[in-house]
Amino acid sequence: MLYSKITALAVAILPLFVTARFYYPATTNVRLYNEPNYDGEIQDPYIHRCTDLDPPLKHNLGSAQIKRGHYCDIYRHAGCNGYEGRVYDGNWPDLLRYDPLSVYCDILSRE
Repeated sequence: MLYSKITALAVAILPLFVTARFYYPATTNVRLYNEPNYDGEIQDPYIHRCTDLDPPLKHNLGSAQIKRGHYCDIYRHAGCNGYEGRVYDGNWPDLLRYDPLSVYCDILSRE
């Protein structure tokens, strides 16, 4: 009896997991630093959604390492408002010219 209830629950929940769009930290794809040359505090932003920067990266984005096939848009206001620029895949040792509060990172489309 208990087995059949557990099975029914699993079958009912399974479609939610199959169709859900997952947002995940980009720990292996994008890494942001508050100091130039990949030094200092680290923040790993999300992919497919806006990430508000945590202190000490707020107003102090020093450098970024972005894996191939990814990019990040940099915004001067929270909630990804006030576009400042885009950084593509690669190593960006000095991003101090930007004054960001948020970033939007995603996967480059294959067009």
